[in-house]
Parts: sequence; C-alpha cells; structure tokens
Amino acid sequence: MDNDGLAELVAEAASAVHSEIVRESGGRSKGWGLVAFATEDEANAVIERFNGYEFDGRMLTAKLDQYA
Repeated sequence: MDNDGLAELVAEAASAVHSEIVRESGGRSKGWGLVAFATEDEANAVIERFNGYEFDGRMLTAKLDQYA
C-alpha cells in the first residue's frame, strides 16, 4: 500500500484531503496511515465503512483522532 492506494481505498466512502502511510526511516511501512478529511462527517463515513474491514489479509481499524 502506498499513499495513493490509501487515498483510493478511502475514496469509496469520502474524499481525503491528505493521506499518508507512516514509514520507518528505512522506508518500510509501520502498518498504519493517516488520512485527513474536510469534515467530521466524511471521517465518520470512512470509519463506518472501514473499521473492521479486511484488506489484503489484514483487519483494518479506523478511528477518529483530532489534532488542532
């Protein structure tokens, strides 16, 4: 999964403002990513759609974290 793939996946439920797979200094994925949305409603739609969703043999966890 790369940043574009993550954006494409969440686009099934909402449009991401920004998406990023978090990586170690060597470039390997840490197994999680961050996605930003314009509204909380969009974020909630993605959480509803993807929390507990199986993707590529892994169960996804989607949750809301707000940073100001």
